[in-house]
Amino acid sequence: MLFVLIPWLAGIAIVDFAKRRVSNQWLLAGALLAIGTLAKNGSPLDVTWQQALIGGIGAFVVLLGFYALGVMGAGDVKFAGVLGLWVGGPALVPIATGAGLLAGGHALFCLARRHGPRSMGRGDEGHVPAGEGTSASALNGAPVTTGGIPYAGYLAVMALLWLAWRAIPTTP
Repeated sequence: MLFVLIPWLAGIAIVDFAKRRVSNQWLLAGALLAIGTLAKNGSPLDVTWQQALIGGIGAFVVLLGFYALGVMGAGDVKFAGVLGLWVGGPALVPIATGAGLLAGGHALFCLARRHGPRSMGRGDEGHVPAGEGTSASALNGAPVTTGGIPYAGYLAVMALLWLAWRAIPTTP
């Protein structure tokens, strides 16, 4: 089933980076395929039911807290849960750590770009003129959202790197 998992992960990454969205249809397909492979004891990653459930439920529950705080999208949370079904709990630790580092770097880059040297001393840090990516809620004092960080995309990229790392032979 790696012939399905790899293109699925790549598709999630591409779409999330491009559109900052994760399709529920793709998530449902991924979940059903993961459950189907587990039901046949055919997990390409040797994941047991217990590992899959711990990974899927654990990732979903942990990231649900970030969604509740408003710092993560629902698609990111759902994708993490489905990814946990595929790779299991133990594999999610390095995947999520790497994705967190990439997403954190992305966030720092966005902050530096938005509040970099050109904005210093102008006295309007944090002010976004109307028409420049603002919404009516932003003009009324609500936080400005300009697309967010594609965390599902970073999770997918790290999962692909993890799969590639697993494929490297360990014997000389």
